[in-house]
Amino acid sequence: MISSGIRCTTLLILHAIFWRVYNINMKLVERLSADYPSFRFVSSATPHWNQAEHTIYYNADSATTLHELGHALLGHQSYGQDIELIQMERAAWNKALCLAPKYGVRISTEDVEAALDSYRDWLYKRSLCPTCGQCGVQSHVDYCYTCPNCHSRWRASSGKNKRLRRNIIAAQ
Repeated sequence: MISSGIRCTTLLILHAIFWRVYNINMKLVERLSADYPSFRFVSSATPHWNQAEHTIYYNADSATTLHELGHALLGHQSYGQDIELIQMERAAWNKALCLAPKYGVRISTEDVEAALDSYRDWLYKRSLCPTCGQCGVQSHVDYCYTCPNCHSRWRASSGKNKRLRRNIIAAQ
């Protein structure tokens, strides 16, 4: 059993680490705001780039902040087919890797691949047929999926941080 003294010490250490990381990222955001005055930087629980607002929403992670800046600098707006999302995410991470040395941020290839894997996993789940569970193919015309096994057609919800829904359009 862990004593309350050890638990309290652990919490204090975690609190100190969080504030240190948070302060480091706040200094990064101050530099980025000065270097890129055409973008707004807003703290958020969910980091993302909003092209319409020219706003980078960031959290305490410096690598993710540079990744979102990568989207902004590359002019990313939206994607059609799911494969385009992976291409945009890879390009934004590559941009972040290029920016990292200038801002003293370390980004490991393992972290980049883990982030990309989370998108790959999400896209794979979107492609699974809600009728038979086989992997479907996405249309480049209407972005719906078709199952080569049972010929069902479905549309998957967007938004990686939302609950995935696959709505059947037609089944045969």
